[in-house]
Amino acid sequence: MKKLFIGFGIVAGIGVAVSIIMAILLLTCREAYFSIAGQYISQVLSSVALFGLSAWIGIKVIEKDSVVNLIGLNKKMNTRTWLMLVGLALVELPAVSFIEEWNKNIEFPQAFAGVEVWLRMMESQATALMEMFINSDSFLRLILNIVVLAAIPAMVEELMFRGWIQRNFCKITNHHTAIWVTALIFSAIHMQFYGFIPRMLLGAVLGYAYFYTRSLWSSIIIHFVNNTMAVIGGWLVYKGVLEEEMHVQSSIAIASLAISITIIYYVYKYNCKENIEK
Repeated sequence: MKKLFIGFGIVAGIGVAVSIIMAILLLTCREAYFSIAGQYISQVLSSVALFGLSAWIGIKVIEKDSVVNLIGLNKKMNTRTWLMLVGLALVELPAVSFIEEWNKNIEFPQAFAGVEVWLRMMESQATALMEMFINSDSFLRLILNIVVLAAIPAMVEELMFRGWIQRNFCKITNHHTAIWVTALIFSAIHMQFYGFIPRMLLGAVLGYAYFYTRSLWSSIIIHFVNNTMAVIGGWLVYKGVLEEEMHVQSSIAIASLAISITIIYYVYKYNCKENIEK
């Protein structure tokens, strides 16, 4: 319990510090803050500090050991596992997209109409911010978006959620509970209800990949590929190559889910036994 409070204090402290810095920048450099360059800098600083830095400090302070060793960044995976993980990241996309489309169409009872309005307003703000980043013809902006919106979040969020939170939950409960509770927190912290369920399922996939391989690189690569496909997809929509609303057929979604589960099983089969015994 003491470690839990220390961890919460570290995250809260860094969160407050980041909020103060952003508030100062907003008050003193309002025009620069709302510029595209300012938003890129804000995105990087907030995600690196809130997720990456707080998790790294938390692991180091609480567990007093090498962070690289604890989270498995030094653990090598064979080529077969790497290929399965990349394949999983690509194959699960139709199933996630299908569930995301269903999640977006959830309607609240009349009694909670006010909550629904608030949630959709938050969703619109998040979409507007993403469109500001992605809506550009520049190929260099596409590369920058892959770095800022895909690579950096994949690394720092996996350090926080799988490398710190899930790994410590596994010490006090069974790994299935730890993975799903962490996935729920992972989705909730993004504050986007209309993507909550698919993001939670993605979090579970990331959790099982990390648990079975004991290497944080496994969840980082899946997270990175997932984010990169979203960035490239948004860019292609803006360029007019893809339609904005693409509906995934249920049969394709079911096939996607079945193949994804099969790949996860083989990741378990080829990695888990020796890792569990350690």
